[in-house]
Amino acid sequence: MKKLIALLGVAALAAGCSDDAQPLASAPQEPDLYVWGVDNDGDGIDDGTESDLANTYAPVLWMPNLITRDEAGNGVSGDWTWPATVDWYLPKVRMRFHHSNCPDHAILEQGTITSTSLIAQRHQRATTWLACSHSGTTFGSDGEGGFDNKNAFFLQATDDDLVHPGVRDASGWKAYTHVYRNDMGGISIQYWFFYAYNDFISGYNHEGDWEHITVHLDASQQRHSVTYAAHYDPKTYEAWQVAWYGVTHPHVWVADGSHASYSFQGECQAFWPEGFSDSCWLNPDQRWFTWDGGKGSDQGLQGGGLVNIGEMPLAGTSRRPMPGQEWIRYSGRWGEVGLEETAWDENTSGPKGPGYQDSWNERLVTGCGEASCTPVTAAYISHFTGADCTGTESYYTAYYNYDGVRRSWNGTGMAGTTLRTVTNRSYKDSSGACYNAWSSGNTLSGFVTIYR
Repeated sequence: MKKLIALLGVAALAAGCSDDAQPLASAPQEPDLYVWGVDNDGDGIDDGTESDLANTYAPVLWMPNLITRDEAGNGVSGDWTWPATVDWYLPKVRMRFHHSNCPDHAILEQGTITSTSLIAQRHQRATTWLACSHSGTTFGSDGEGGFDNKNAFFLQATDDDLVHPGVRDASGWKAYTHVYRNDMGGISIQYWFFYAYNDFISGYNHEGDWEHITVHLDASQQRHSVTYAAHYDPKTYEAWQVAWYGVTHPHVWVADGSHASYSFQGECQAFWPEGFSDSCWLNPDQRWFTWDGGKGSDQGLQGGGLVNIGEMPLAGTSRRPMPGQEWIRYSGRWGEVGLEETAWDENTSGPKGPGYQDSWNERLVTGCGEASCTPVTAAYISHFTGADCTGTESYYTAYYNYDGVRRSWNGTGMAGTTLRTVTNRSYKDSSGACYNAWSSGNTLSGFVTIYR
């Protein structure tokens, strides 16, 4: 029966389709009034705007067949590892520090871990086996000392049977949002999903699991594209290639066990290492509506809404986590350390949190180096003060007869508003080719600096 449903569903939900035949259960929820006029995370975007956009573009997740662990043990096809939340998880774990050449050390016991204590720990690396002498780098659980995958803080469930299955009531599931300005002059909204356990193939499983998608809006705040984290190979699809619920909510297919996010069911079924006919499902009654009130009277599972986690601190800016979400600064692993010294060790150990994953800064505009900037909106030519397209990058405003459009070689970045006289030695065109055109320098006026 599942196969029949899948075949029927693919026609209706192929990439590029809008789910118009399926009425939108409810309009995007109005943000709470108290957050308007406030910027708690210091990113220059009003908290009310962040809330409004996050609700407007929140995804619908097609979950795998959700079963119990006993059913899985009896051969029932499906996923026994359900979503969880940070607030649910932290009271059920302890913190330890893993040494590559010494036994693990206890840091915090179960029941003592909070969003604050999670990021306040310090531990020195053991450098010798002899008495486990601690004389190496001091690591902080807030990122001090960097991250060493063989010497790191980690969280460990104290009761696997209680923790690994996750939260068994969908109303307790949360999606975590990160809203920020992107290099198109628009805004990107990330949606992060947490699971207490990843039940991957062939024994490559681990505690803790963070998955996500990102919705990118262009400079007109219209849908531009969606990035699906998938497994090992994130893919970005233009808006017309994405299947939408209503007009603004992207569909996401969640792989059985690994929880990787895919743009459509067929991609999940075909892509190694999911690669199984039942990796992703098409059960309308097991769709997770992530935003408050999203399900309405439609088939599916109503989640517990969205949580704005804010920003990671960034030098030279006022970016910070939202109040109560300081846990995003935790730099250790979200699950026990598994195999070492193998190419697959990262598949058996808990992952780092959202703020320490490369995708956190996907298309992020980190700032403007002068009083004000304007988004780059087109691709043409960038000039550089150094040879081989190094040094300061600028755009010559005289191009296109001073039309006011700010361009760079790849159409991304932010352009300063101060007109400057600059001596350049090279330029890069929209193909990415670099030309050392002026070995002795070419000085002109009317440049604006490009910031990335």
